[in-house]
Amino acid sequence: IGRPFPNAALLGGFAAMTRQVSLGALSSAIRDRFAKDPTLAERNVAAAAEVYQLVHQAMDHHRELAVLDAPAN
Repeated sequence: IGRPFPNAALLGGFAAMTRQVSLGALSSAIRDRFAKDPTLAERNVAAAAEVYQLVHQAMDHHRELAVLDAPAN
């Protein structure tokens, strides 16, 4: 269809949140899935990587806030 599938972005977010799948493994799987259309594959890899980074940064920020809000011992 010429555009990234939303599922690739969702999988990027899942990988960042759960850390059960590495971004490299996810990218490899996307490239395998879209082997007949490398351009589409790379667009999906880019979408997954972008959401992965956004979620990863948001989780780091949330952890930093939790530490700041933690009661002092």
